Amino acid sequence: VGFEKKSREHRRLRHLFYDMDDLQRDAHVLDTKLNDVFAQNMKVSRPARDFVFDQALGLMVQYLWLGFELDLYDDCELHMVYWFADYMLGLRVYTQKSLQAQLEQV
Repeated sequence: VGFEKKSREHRRLRHLFYDMDDLQRDAHVLDTKLNDVFAQNMKVSRPARDFVFDQALGLMVQYLWLGFELDLYDDCELHMVYWFADYMLGLRVYTQKSLQAQLEQV
């Protein structure tokens, strides 16, 4: 997501999270249907869900970084924002490694 103004991008990302939530539910339904039809031939057990989750985590981290660029955080909040960014990045790495491990098993 790229906008001319960082403040606008930060504001729009907030609204995008609601769409990502709906998309996550749709991805779960799609994965269930894919597993019903292609169970034996699927290399990855939850391809749509993992993709949407990875994209959502990337957007969350982008949202946090924009907060730094816009100087939105007070000094007393920084430790929590750093912790949350580290947590989001850790989840993203875990998700990508899990996907890579599934692909290597085939």
